[in-house]
Amino acid sequence: MRSRFSGWVSLFVASLFSLLLTGCGYNEFQSLDEQTKSAWSEVLNQYQRRADLVPNIVATVKGEAAFEQDTLTKVVEARQGHIDSGDTRNAERPGRFQQIPGGAG
Repeated sequence: MRSRFSGWVSLFVASLFSLLLTGCGYNEFQSLDEQTKSAWSEVLNQYQRRADLVPNIVATVKGEAAFEQDTLTKVVEARQGHIDSGDTRNAERPGRFQQIPGGAG
């Protein structure tokens, strides 16, 4: 009778042990896999957001460059207009630069 009882106990222990091992870590692996996918999705979202900002930055720089070019053109034209209009005070300035030793011109 003792061997029959020990057989049932060993069968029960083996069954219990196998049930405990079947789910051992599977849910944790699934949870970790989902966390990894979520984190990688955030990384991809950040890359996409930055990539979407590049054309806006390029357009802003082009606009600023055009503004600076327009401003420079207007300043140069305004200075030429004062010299060409017969303003004697400004008309003498190019001559003064040529009179300075080692000056421009």
